[in-house]
Amino acid sequence: MNKSTFIGIIVGILGLIAFIAMVSPSSGTHDELIPSVLSAEIDSYDFGPVPIDGGLVRHSYILKNSTSEPVVISKMYTSCMCTEASIHIGDETFGPYGMPGHGFMPSIDRVLEPNTETSVDVVFDPAAHGPAGIGPIGRVVVVEDETGGRVEFRFNAVVTP
Repeated sequence: MNKSTFIGIIVGILGLIAFIAMVSPSSGTHDELIPSVLSAEIDSYDFGPVPIDGGLVRHSYILKNSTSEPVVISKMYTSCMCTEASIHIGDETFGPYGMPGHGFMPSIDRVLEPNTETSVDVVFDPAAHGPAGIGPIGRVVVVEDETGGRVEFRFNAVVTP
């Protein structure tokens, strides 16, 4: 095989790969927010200034099922390893859950009954990133229902020395 034939084959293969990549349907990402029938009473919180050596800070959010049907809460996770969250359903507490890929993430698979609410308790560790974590931060806690619908709880803080 001569050099020009070899180069032609390589260019053809690369062109075919590029064409397939352009026409293939996207598989979607977890960044797409699928609305949930669940809702948040208040979905954001600002801790304000938080000293890096001040210890853990906490906030509780209210998650509501305002529908007339039970909803299965399937999983919960956080956007960063510096944040953990727990959820209370009935007499049980599930969690703490953290960032996907940072440990085992068991499913919750529990029913939130119609016209009820529950709490999602969030804990942020301002020292988790060390001195590199000083400054403004924003984190997210995601609760997913069995349909893939998501409710996001957000918080901000300014980690200070």
